[in-house]
Amino acid sequence: MSSNIIKKEALTLPWQTEDPYLFCMYHVNNYPAGNYDFSPKASLEGRRIGEDFADIDGWNMYHGSHIPGFPHHPHKGFETISIIEEGYLDHSDSLGNGGRFGAGDVQWMTAGSGVQHSEMGALMNMDRRNRKESFQIWLNLPASSKNVDPDYKMLWREDIPIETKRYDDDRTVTVKVIAGEYDGIVAIDPTPNSWAADPKNKVRILLIHMDKDTSWTLPKTDEGTSRRIYLYRGKNVTVDNNDIISNSQYAQLVPDAHIEFKNRRYESKYATT
Repeated sequence: MSSNIIKKEALTLPWQTEDPYLFCMYHVNNYPAGNYDFSPKASLEGRRIGEDFADIDGWNMYHGSHIPGFPHHPHKGFETISIIEEGYLDHSDSLGNGGRFGAGDVQWMTAGSGVQHSEMGALMNMDRRNRKESFQIWLNLPASSKNVDPDYKMLWREDIPIETKRYDDDRTVTVKVIAGEYDGIVAIDPTPNSWAADPKNKVRILLIHMDKDTSWTLPKTDEGTSRRIYLYRGKNVTVDNNDIISNSQYAQLVPDAHIEFKNRRYESKYATT
C-alpha cells in the first residue's frame, strides 16, 4: 500500500465519514418520465410507499408517497450540504424559503436552533427518463453554534469555481470546488455561522472528474488535517504509481504530501473531503 494511504475500504451507504462529517449519502436514480405534477409516470405497485429504498427498477420514492423525496422533516444542530449534479430538487422550509435547484447547483443549510424542510425530486422530463445524481453531506456544528439562527445559501452552478486541466486531444480533468480552498481557488462562502466559514477548520469538499489517460495531484495540507477520497464511478485509479483505489472504495490519505492520481483506462469520478 502507498505510504500516502493510511487505510482504504469498500464504500458502504451512507459513506464512511469522520468528525465533523456526520453523514454522506450518494444517490443515483434513473426515474421514468414525469407527469404534469412531476410525479413518476409509472406504477408504484410493489413499493413500500413512505419508506421506499429498495431501488426497484433503478429508482426510489424514499419517503414520498406521490413525488419522490423527503417531505417536511426537522434538522437541528448541524448543517446539510445538498449537491445536485443531475436532475432537480424542490426545496421549502419553515423559514418561508422555497425554490427549485439542480443540474450542478448546491444548497448549504445551517440548521442551528432548528428548521423544518422538504426536499422533493421534480421529474421535469415528460417524454424521457429523469436521471438524478446527488450527494447530501451532514456537517456537525460545535457546541457554541448548536443554537445559532437557521440559515441557508444557494451556491449556483454558474458561480461555483471549477479548475479544468486540458490535454491536446480534448481529454480533461475538472475539479469542482464546493468548499474551502484548492490550488489557489477559493470556494463560495458558506452561510456565516457554518463550521466551514472559519478558515482554521480547513473544511474542503471537491468533486473531481478525470477522463481516461489523465492525472491529477492533490496538494499537501497541514499536518493533523484529515483527508478522504471516494471513488464512486469508474474503474481503478493509481495512487503514486504503486497502489490502486478501485471503484466503490474510499481511502484515508496522509495530509502532508502531494498525492498523484492517474486514471489510465476509464473515465472516473471521485470526491474528497
